[in-house]
Amino acid sequence: MSLSELDAARRAFKRLEASKRRRGYRDVQRDGAGFTTPELAAPFASGASVRAQAAQEARGSWSKATA
Repeated sequence: MSLSELDAARRAFKRLEASKRRRGYRDVQRDGAGFTTPELAAPFASGASVRAQAAQEARGSWSKATA
């Protein structure tokens, strides 16, 4: 692999991690819980409430991580 290919792979991985954080996934290295989704946490909730809960959790975990 050339240096430019490694750099492109690194950028793609960073984009993937950023998109997962925006969608409310938990990072394995940060909390050890693995990749959990709001759908797994609340299987019987309506779609709107699941999305709202995921957004709130993402904001909360982001503020804890940056504090």
